[in-house]
Amino acid sequence: MKYLTYPDFQSSLRDLYQKGGAYQRAAQKVQEVTGHFAHQTVGDPLGILKTTNHGERRIKKCVKYDLGHGCRLITVQNNGLVVFCFIGSHDDADTWIKKNTGLEVDLDVKTGKLCTVRKSIDIQDPNGRLDTDTDFSAGKLFERLPARFYDRLADGLPRSLARGLEALESFAADEEILALAEQIEDAVLQDAVVDTFLLLRVGHVEEAKSRIDRFTNEKIPVEEIDSGLVEAAPTGERLVDMSELPPALLEHYVKTASFEDWMLFLHPAQREIVHREFSGPARLAGVSGSGKTCVVVHRAISLAQRYPDQDVLILTLNRSLATLIERLVALACPADQKSCIHVKSFWKLCQELLFDFEPDQRPLYVDVTWKTNETIDDVWDEFYRCEANNRDAEVLLPVHRSLLGRGVSPQPYLREEFDWIRSGLSSDHRNDYLEMERAGRAEPLTN
Repeated sequence: MKYLTYPDFQSSLRDLYQKGGAYQRAAQKVQEVTGHFAHQTVGDPLGILKTTNHGERRIKKCVKYDLGHGCRLITVQNNGLVVFCFIGSHDDADTWIKKNTGLEVDLDVKTGKLCTVRKSIDIQDPNGRLDTDTDFSAGKLFERLPARFYDRLADGLPRSLARGLEALESFAADEEILALAEQIEDAVLQDAVVDTFLLLRVGHVEEAKSRIDRFTNEKIPVEEIDSGLVEAAPTGERLVDMSELPPALLEHYVKTASFEDWMLFLHPAQREIVHREFSGPARLAGVSGSGKTCVVVHRAISLAQRYPDQDVLILTLNRSLATLIERLVALACPADQKSCIHVKSFWKLCQELLFDFEPDQRPLYVDVTWKTNETIDDVWDEFYRCEANNRDAEVLLPVHRSLLGRGVSPQPYLREEFDWIRSGLSSDHRNDYLEMERAGRAEPLTN
Protein backbone atom coordinates (compact mmCIF):
# COMPACT_ATOMS: atom_id res chain seq x y z
CA MET A 1 0.00 0.00 0.00
CA LYS A 2 1.08 3.57 -0.70
CA TYR A 3 -0.08 6.23 1.78
CA LEU A 4 -0.40 9.85 0.67
CA THR A 5 -1.74 13.10 2.08
CA TYR A 6 -3.92 15.69 0.37
CA PRO A 7 -3.09 19.40 1.01
CA ASP A 8 -5.96 19.87 3.48
CA PHE A 9 -4.98 16.96 5.72
CA GLN A 10 -2.12 18.47 7.73
CA SER A 11 -3.92 21.74 8.46
CA SER A 12 -7.15 19.96 9.43
CA LEU A 13 -5.21 17.61 11.75
CA ARG A 14 -3.54 20.59 13.40
CA ASP A 15 -6.83 22.48 13.78
CA LEU A 16 -8.56 19.49 15.39
CA TYR A 17 -5.65 18.82 17.76
CA GLN A 18 -5.53 22.42 18.94
CA LYS A 19 -9.22 22.37 19.89
CA GLY A 20 -8.19 20.16 22.83
CA GLY A 21 -10.26 17.66 24.79
CA ALA A 22 -12.08 14.95 22.83
CA TYR A 23 -11.05 16.58 19.55
CA GLN A 24 -7.40 16.33 20.51
CA ARG A 25 -7.80 12.66 21.37
CA ALA A 26 -9.35 12.02 17.95
CA ALA A 27 -6.39 13.76 16.30
CA GLN A 28 -3.98 11.66 18.36
CA LYS A 29 -5.60 8.47 17.04
CA VAL A 30 -4.77 9.55 13.51
CA GLN A 31 -1.26 10.61 14.57
CA GLU A 32 -0.74 7.09 15.88
CA VAL A 33 -1.73 5.72 12.47
CA THR A 34 0.52 8.10 10.51
CA GLY A 35 3.47 7.22 12.73
CA HIS A 36 3.42 3.68 11.31
CA PHE A 37 4.02 4.83 7.74
CA ALA A 38 7.44 6.37 8.28
CA HIS A 39 8.56 3.23 10.13
CA GLN A 40 6.97 0.99 7.46
CA THR A 41 5.50 -1.39 10.00
CA VAL A 42 3.86 -4.63 8.88
CA GLY A 43 0.07 -4.76 8.60
CA ASP A 44 -2.63 -2.19 7.99
CA PRO A 45 -2.26 0.75 10.41
CA LEU A 46 -5.81 1.84 9.59
CA GLY A 47 -7.06 -1.42 11.09
CA ILE A 48 -7.17 0.22 14.51
CA LEU A 49 -9.85 2.66 13.27
CA LYS A 50 -13.55 1.95 12.76
CA THR A 51 -15.24 2.84 9.48
CA THR A 52 -18.51 4.79 9.56
CA ASN A 53 -21.85 3.03 9.17
CA HIS A 54 -22.75 4.92 6.01
CA GLY A 55 -20.71 5.14 2.82
CA GLU A 56 -20.03 8.25 0.77
CA ARG A 57 -21.33 8.70 -2.79
CA ARG A 58 -20.04 12.20 -3.51
CA ILE A 59 -16.40 11.06 -3.80
CA LYS A 60 -15.51 7.80 -5.55
CA LYS A 61 -13.64 5.23 -3.44
CA CYS A 62 -14.13 7.37 -0.33
CA VAL A 63 -13.73 5.59 3.02
CA LYS A 64 -14.65 7.47 6.20
CA TYR A 65 -13.54 6.53 9.71
CA ASP A 66 -15.38 7.24 12.95
CA LEU A 67 -12.89 8.64 15.46
CA GLY A 68 -15.45 9.09 18.22
CA HIS A 69 -17.08 12.25 19.58
CA GLY A 70 -18.48 13.07 16.13
CA CYS A 71 -15.07 13.30 14.46
CA ARG A 72 -14.36 11.83 11.04
CA LEU A 73 -11.27 10.92 9.00
CA ILE A 74 -11.86 11.09 5.24
CA THR A 75 -9.71 9.00 2.91
CA VAL A 76 -9.75 7.96 -0.74
CA GLN A 77 -8.62 4.34 -1.27
CA ASN A 78 -8.04 3.03 -4.77
CA ASN A 79 -5.75 0.44 -6.38
CA GLY A 80 -3.20 0.27 -3.57
CA LEU A 81 -3.37 3.98 -2.72
CA VAL A 82 -4.69 5.50 0.49
CA VAL A 83 -4.99 9.29 0.44
CA PHE A 84 -5.56 11.01 3.80
CA CYS A 85 -7.76 13.95 2.82
CA PHE A 86 -9.32 15.58 5.88
CA ILE A 87 -10.03 15.14 9.58
CA GLY A 88 -12.60 17.11 11.53
CA SER A 89 -16.00 17.22 13.17
CA HIS A 90 -18.97 15.62 11.43
CA ASP A 91 -20.18 18.98 10.10
CA ASP A 92 -16.72 20.11 9.01
CA ALA A 93 -16.16 16.78 7.26
CA ASP A 94 -19.47 17.08 5.43
CA THR A 95 -18.61 20.63 4.34
CA TRP A 96 -15.22 19.45 3.08
CA ILE A 97 -16.77 16.61 1.08
CA LYS A 98 -19.29 18.97 -0.48
CA LYS A 99 -16.50 21.36 -1.45
CA ASN A 100 -14.42 18.50 -2.91
CA THR A 101 -17.14 16.47 -4.61
CA GLY A 102 -15.73 14.34 -7.42
CA LEU A 103 -12.16 14.19 -6.12
CA GLU A 104 -10.17 11.39 -7.79
CA VAL A 105 -6.52 10.34 -8.10
CA ASP A 106 -5.01 10.10 -11.58
CA LEU A 107 -1.68 9.32 -13.16
CA ASP A 108 -0.34 12.15 -15.32
CA VAL A 109 0.82 10.49 -18.54
CA LYS A 110 3.23 13.34 -19.35
CA THR A 111 5.07 13.43 -16.03
CA GLY A 112 4.39 9.93 -14.71
CA LYS A 113 3.32 11.48 -11.38
CA LEU A 114 0.24 10.93 -9.26
CA CYS A 115 -2.12 13.90 -9.24
CA THR A 116 -5.71 14.82 -8.41
CA VAL A 117 -8.65 15.56 -10.69
CA ARG A 118 -12.21 16.61 -9.88
CA LYS A 119 -14.94 14.94 -11.94
CA SER A 120 -18.68 14.98 -11.28
CA ILE A 121 -20.24 11.69 -10.23
CA ASP A 122 -23.45 12.70 -12.04
CA ILE A 123 -23.86 16.14 -13.62
CA GLN A 124 -27.68 15.84 -13.42
CA ASP A 125 -27.65 15.26 -9.65
CA PRO A 126 -26.89 18.38 -7.57
CA ASN A 127 -25.31 16.13 -4.92
CA GLY A 128 -23.11 14.39 -7.48
CA ARG A 129 -22.16 17.48 -9.48
CA LEU A 130 -19.09 19.57 -8.67
CA ASP A 131 -20.11 22.13 -6.05
CA THR A 132 -18.63 25.50 -6.99
CA ASP A 133 -19.55 29.11 -6.31
CA THR A 134 -18.61 32.14 -8.36
CA ASP A 135 -15.50 34.23 -7.85
CA PHE A 136 -17.38 37.28 -9.24
CA SER A 137 -14.56 38.04 -11.66
CA ALA A 138 -15.13 39.89 -14.92
CA GLY A 139 -14.65 38.43 -18.39
CA LYS A 140 -15.53 35.30 -20.31
CA LEU A 141 -14.82 32.00 -18.59
CA PHE A 142 -13.26 30.30 -21.62
CA GLU A 143 -10.65 33.08 -21.86
CA ARG A 144 -9.13 31.85 -18.59
CA LEU A 145 -7.88 28.77 -20.42
CA PRO A 146 -4.89 28.73 -22.78
CA ALA A 147 -6.25 28.33 -26.30
CA ARG A 148 -4.87 24.82 -26.71
CA PHE A 149 -6.91 23.57 -23.74
CA TYR A 150 -10.16 25.16 -24.85
CA ASP A 151 -9.63 23.96 -28.42
CA ARG A 152 -9.32 20.35 -27.21
CA LEU A 153 -12.62 20.71 -25.38
CA ALA A 154 -14.51 22.53 -28.17
CA ASP A 155 -13.13 20.49 -31.06
CA GLY A 156 -16.02 19.27 -33.21
CA LEU A 157 -18.74 21.25 -31.42
CA PRO A 158 -21.22 23.17 -33.61
CA ARG A 159 -20.18 26.80 -33.84
CA SER A 160 -23.50 27.97 -32.40
CA LEU A 161 -22.94 25.85 -29.28
CA ALA A 162 -19.32 26.98 -28.97
CA ARG A 163 -20.48 30.60 -29.09
CA GLY A 164 -22.89 29.88 -26.24
CA LEU A 165 -20.10 28.42 -24.11
CA GLU A 166 -17.81 31.33 -24.97
CA ALA A 167 -20.45 33.78 -23.72
CA LEU A 168 -20.51 32.28 -20.20
CA GLU A 169 -19.22 34.49 -17.38
CA SER A 170 -18.58 33.94 -13.69
CA PHE A 171 -22.20 34.61 -12.72
CA ALA A 172 -23.51 31.78 -14.95
CA ALA A 173 -25.83 29.43 -13.04
CA ASP A 174 -25.51 25.65 -13.07
CA GLU A 175 -28.72 25.43 -15.11
CA GLU A 176 -27.31 27.71 -17.81
CA ILE A 177 -24.17 25.58 -18.16
CA LEU A 178 -26.20 22.36 -18.14
CA ALA A 179 -28.61 23.64 -20.79
CA LEU A 180 -25.73 24.25 -23.18
CA ALA A 181 -24.04 20.94 -22.38
CA GLU A 182 -27.25 18.98 -22.98
CA GLN A 183 -26.96 19.88 -26.68
CA ILE A 184 -23.84 17.66 -26.85
CA GLU A 185 -24.57 14.08 -27.88
CA ASP A 186 -21.33 12.59 -26.51
CA ALA A 187 -22.00 11.98 -22.79
CA VAL A 188 -18.27 11.95 -21.92
CA LEU A 189 -17.72 15.33 -23.60
CA GLN A 190 -20.91 16.64 -22.00
CA ASP A 191 -19.57 15.80 -18.53
CA ALA A 192 -16.18 17.35 -19.32
CA VAL A 193 -17.74 20.60 -20.54
CA VAL A 194 -19.93 20.97 -17.45
CA ASP A 195 -17.07 20.22 -15.04
CA THR A 196 -14.65 22.53 -16.85
CA PHE A 197 -16.95 25.54 -16.77
CA LEU A 198 -17.99 24.91 -13.17
CA LEU A 199 -14.31 24.95 -12.19
CA LEU A 200 -13.58 28.04 -14.29
CA ARG A 201 -16.53 29.81 -12.64
CA VAL A 202 -14.88 29.59 -9.23
CA GLY A 203 -11.43 30.48 -10.61
CA HIS A 204 -9.86 27.00 -10.37
CA VAL A 205 -8.08 27.20 -13.71
CA GLU A 206 -5.48 24.49 -12.99
CA GLU A 207 -8.23 22.07 -11.93
CA ALA A 208 -10.13 22.91 -15.12
CA LYS A 209 -7.02 22.14 -17.19
CA SER A 210 -6.62 18.85 -15.33
CA ARG A 211 -10.25 17.99 -16.08
CA ILE A 212 -9.61 18.56 -19.80
CA ASP A 213 -6.48 16.40 -19.53
CA ARG A 214 -8.67 13.63 -18.10
CA PHE A 215 -11.09 14.02 -21.02
CA THR A 216 -8.25 13.67 -23.56
CA ASN A 217 -6.67 10.75 -21.65
CA GLU A 218 -3.56 12.68 -20.67
CA LYS A 219 -4.50 11.94 -17.08
CA ILE A 220 -5.71 8.41 -16.39
CA PRO A 221 -7.65 7.16 -13.32
CA VAL A 222 -5.41 5.06 -11.10
CA GLU A 223 -7.86 2.16 -11.17
CA GLU A 224 -7.01 1.76 -14.87
CA ILE A 225 -3.25 1.57 -14.19
CA ASP A 226 -1.27 -1.50 -13.19
CA SER A 227 -0.94 -1.49 -9.39
CA GLY A 228 2.83 -1.92 -9.64
CA LEU A 229 3.14 1.28 -11.67
CA VAL A 230 0.91 3.10 -9.20
CA GLU A 231 3.07 1.93 -6.28
CA ALA A 232 6.26 3.13 -8.02
CA ALA A 233 4.87 6.45 -9.28
CA PRO A 234 6.18 9.63 -7.61
CA THR A 235 3.74 12.22 -6.31
CA GLY A 236 2.95 15.58 -7.86
CA GLU A 237 2.68 18.92 -6.10
CA ARG A 238 -0.63 18.32 -4.30
CA LEU A 239 0.10 14.88 -2.87
CA VAL A 240 2.77 13.93 -0.33
CA ASP A 241 4.08 10.40 0.27
CA MET A 242 3.71 9.81 4.01
CA SER A 243 6.77 7.56 4.11
CA GLU A 244 8.79 10.69 3.33
CA LEU A 245 7.18 12.76 6.11
CA PRO A 246 9.01 12.27 9.44
CA PRO A 247 6.54 11.65 12.29
CA ALA A 248 8.37 14.18 14.48
CA LEU A 249 7.81 16.87 11.87
CA LEU A 250 4.10 16.14 11.62
CA GLU A 251 3.73 15.96 15.41
CA HIS A 252 5.48 19.29 15.89
CA TYR A 253 3.38 20.89 13.17
CA VAL A 254 0.16 19.61 14.74
CA LYS A 255 1.10 20.80 18.22
CA THR A 256 2.35 24.24 17.17
CA ALA A 257 1.28 26.26 14.19
CA SER A 258 3.05 25.59 10.93
CA PHE A 259 5.83 23.86 9.04
CA GLU A 260 7.61 27.23 9.01
CA ASP A 261 7.95 27.13 12.81
CA TRP A 262 9.50 23.67 12.60
CA MET A 263 11.86 24.63 9.78
CA LEU A 264 13.16 27.60 11.77
CA PHE A 265 14.12 25.54 14.82
CA LEU A 266 17.91 25.46 15.34
CA HIS A 267 19.63 22.76 17.31
CA PRO A 268 23.10 23.53 18.82
CA ALA A 269 25.15 22.02 15.96
CA GLN A 270 23.30 24.16 13.42
CA ARG A 271 23.62 27.28 15.57
CA GLU A 272 27.40 26.89 15.62
CA ILE A 273 27.50 26.89 11.80
CA VAL A 274 25.21 29.92 11.60
CA HIS A 275 27.57 32.09 13.65
CA ARG A 276 30.93 30.69 12.48
CA GLU A 277 33.40 33.04 10.76
CA PHE A 278 34.70 31.67 7.45
CA SER A 279 37.81 32.86 5.65
CA GLY A 280 36.12 32.42 2.25
CA PRO A 281 33.26 30.64 0.53
CA ALA A 282 31.87 27.63 2.40
CA ARG A 283 29.75 24.70 1.25
CA LEU A 284 27.07 23.22 3.51
CA ALA A 285 26.22 19.63 2.58
CA GLY A 286 23.60 17.34 4.02
CA VAL A 287 20.86 14.89 3.13
CA SER A 288 17.32 16.03 2.44
CA GLY A 289 15.63 17.16 5.63
CA SER A 290 18.87 17.77 7.55
CA GLY A 291 18.13 21.46 8.07
CA LYS A 292 20.18 23.21 5.37
CA THR A 293 17.37 25.66 4.61
CA CYS A 294 17.04 26.52 8.29
CA VAL A 295 20.79 27.23 8.52
CA VAL A 296 20.69 29.43 5.41
CA VAL A 297 17.85 31.55 6.82
CA HIS A 298 19.50 32.05 10.21
CA ARG A 299 22.89 32.65 8.56
CA ALA A 300 21.38 35.46 6.49
CA ILE A 301 19.83 37.03 9.60
CA SER A 302 23.14 36.72 11.46
CA LEU A 303 25.01 38.43 8.63
CA ALA A 304 22.42 41.21 8.45
CA GLN A 305 22.94 41.85 12.16
CA ARG A 306 26.73 41.84 11.84
CA TYR A 307 26.80 44.07 8.77
CA PRO A 308 23.79 46.40 9.13
CA ASP A 309 24.94 48.71 6.32
CA GLN A 310 25.18 45.95 3.71
CA ASP A 311 22.70 43.78 1.84
CA VAL A 312 22.50 39.99 2.11
CA LEU A 313 21.41 37.93 -0.89
CA ILE A 314 20.01 34.40 -0.72
CA LEU A 315 20.08 32.89 -4.19
CA THR A 316 18.39 29.59 -5.09
CA LEU A 317 18.15 27.48 -8.23
CA ASN A 318 14.53 26.65 -7.44
CA ARG A 319 11.87 29.36 -7.57
CA SER A 320 9.51 27.57 -5.18
CA LEU A 321 12.36 27.26 -2.66
CA ALA A 322 12.97 31.01 -2.95
CA THR A 323 9.31 31.62 -2.09
CA LEU A 324 9.55 29.35 0.97
CA ILE A 325 12.78 30.99 2.20
CA GLU A 326 11.22 34.42 1.73
CA ARG A 327 8.38 33.39 4.04
CA LEU A 328 10.80 31.99 6.60
CA VAL A 329 12.88 35.18 6.59
CA ALA A 330 9.72 37.25 7.07
CA LEU A 331 8.80 35.13 10.10
CA ALA A 332 12.21 34.97 11.75
CA CYS A 333 13.90 38.27 10.94
CA PRO A 334 13.58 41.37 13.14
CA ALA A 335 11.57 44.07 11.38
CA ASP A 336 14.47 46.54 11.16
CA GLN A 337 16.63 44.03 9.24
CA LYS A 338 14.13 42.54 6.78
CA SER A 339 14.87 45.15 4.13
CA CYS A 340 18.55 44.10 4.11
CA ILE A 341 17.86 40.47 3.15
CA HIS A 342 16.91 39.71 -0.44
CA VAL A 343 15.74 36.27 -1.54
CA LYS A 344 15.72 35.46 -5.24
CA SER A 345 15.87 32.51 -7.54
CA PHE A 346 18.72 32.50 -10.04
CA TRP A 347 16.03 32.84 -12.71
CA LYS A 348 14.67 36.01 -11.05
CA LEU A 349 18.13 37.54 -10.74
CA CYS A 350 18.82 36.94 -14.43
CA GLN A 351 15.42 38.33 -15.35
CA GLU A 352 16.08 41.55 -13.42
CA LEU A 353 19.47 41.97 -15.08
CA LEU A 354 17.93 41.47 -18.51
CA PHE A 355 15.25 44.04 -17.68
CA ASP A 356 18.03 46.52 -16.83
CA PHE A 357 20.10 45.78 -19.93
CA GLU A 358 17.19 45.57 -22.37
CA PRO A 359 14.19 47.46 -20.95
CA ASP A 360 12.48 47.46 -24.36
CA GLN A 361 12.50 43.65 -24.48
CA ARG A 362 10.62 42.96 -21.22
CA PRO A 363 7.91 40.80 -22.89
CA LEU A 364 10.64 38.33 -23.91
CA TYR A 365 11.73 37.66 -20.33
CA VAL A 366 8.48 36.92 -18.48
CA ASP A 367 6.82 33.63 -17.56
CA VAL A 368 3.97 33.86 -20.04
CA THR A 369 3.68 34.96 -23.65
CA TRP A 370 2.48 38.54 -23.93
CA LYS A 371 -0.29 37.83 -26.45
CA THR A 372 -1.75 34.41 -25.70
CA ASN A 373 -0.94 34.26 -21.97
CA GLU A 374 0.70 30.82 -22.26
CA THR A 375 3.45 29.42 -20.06
CA ILE A 376 6.55 27.71 -21.41
CA ASP A 377 4.87 24.40 -20.49
CA ASP A 378 1.86 25.29 -22.63
CA VAL A 379 4.05 26.36 -25.56
CA TRP A 380 6.14 23.17 -25.36
CA ASP A 381 3.03 20.97 -25.26
CA GLU A 382 1.58 22.77 -28.27
CA PHE A 383 4.85 22.36 -30.21
CA TYR A 384 5.41 18.73 -29.27
CA ARG A 385 1.88 17.69 -30.19
CA CYS A 386 2.00 19.53 -33.53
CA GLU A 387 -0.93 21.76 -32.61
CA ALA A 388 -1.79 25.20 -34.07
CA ASN A 389 -0.86 23.99 -37.59
CA ASN A 390 2.80 23.66 -36.60
CA ARG A 391 4.17 20.26 -37.68
CA ASP A 392 7.86 20.97 -36.94
CA ALA A 393 7.99 18.41 -34.14
CA GLU A 394 7.20 15.56 -36.53
CA VAL A 395 10.95 15.29 -37.13
CA LEU A 396 11.19 13.92 -33.56
CA LEU A 397 8.90 10.96 -34.29
CA PRO A 398 11.71 8.34 -34.69
CA VAL A 399 13.27 9.44 -31.39
CA HIS A 400 9.83 9.48 -29.77
CA ARG A 401 9.22 5.88 -30.84
CA SER A 402 12.68 4.78 -29.73
CA LEU A 403 12.23 6.22 -26.23
CA LEU A 404 8.70 4.87 -25.94
CA GLY A 405 9.91 1.41 -26.86
CA ARG A 406 12.39 1.55 -23.99
CA GLY A 407 9.78 2.58 -21.44
CA VAL A 408 10.91 6.23 -21.31
CA SER A 409 8.28 8.99 -21.44
CA PRO A 410 9.41 10.92 -24.57
CA GLN A 411 7.86 14.34 -24.01
CA PRO A 412 9.51 15.26 -20.67
CA TYR A 413 12.77 13.54 -21.70
CA LEU A 414 13.10 15.61 -24.89
CA ARG A 415 12.02 18.77 -23.05
CA GLU A 416 14.95 18.25 -20.66
CA GLU A 417 17.34 17.73 -23.60
CA PHE A 418 16.10 20.89 -25.30
CA ASP A 419 16.60 22.83 -22.06
CA TRP A 420 20.12 21.42 -21.71
CA ILE A 421 21.06 22.32 -25.29
CA ARG A 422 19.61 25.81 -25.05
CA SER A 423 21.34 26.51 -21.73
CA GLY A 424 24.71 24.98 -22.60
CA LEU A 425 25.29 25.94 -26.23
CA SER A 426 24.98 29.23 -28.07
CA SER A 427 22.93 29.20 -31.27
CA ASP A 428 26.03 29.06 -33.51
CA HIS A 429 27.41 26.00 -31.65
CA ARG A 430 24.24 23.87 -31.40
CA ASN A 431 25.64 21.20 -33.73
CA ASP A 432 28.37 20.50 -31.15
CA TYR A 433 25.66 18.71 -29.15
CA LEU A 434 25.86 15.74 -31.54
CA GLU A 435 29.41 14.96 -30.38
CA MET A 436 29.07 15.81 -26.69
CA GLU A 437 29.12 13.27 -23.87
CA ARG A 438 25.96 13.43 -21.73
CA ALA A 439 27.49 12.23 -18.47
CA GLY A 440 24.90 11.49 -15.82
CA ARG A 441 22.01 10.94 -18.23
CA ALA A 442 20.53 7.65 -17.04
CA GLU A 443 18.96 6.76 -20.37
CA PRO A 444 20.77 7.48 -23.68
CA LEU A 445 18.92 9.33 -26.43
CA THR A 446 19.50 6.46 -28.86
CA ASN A 447 20.29 2.78 -28.42
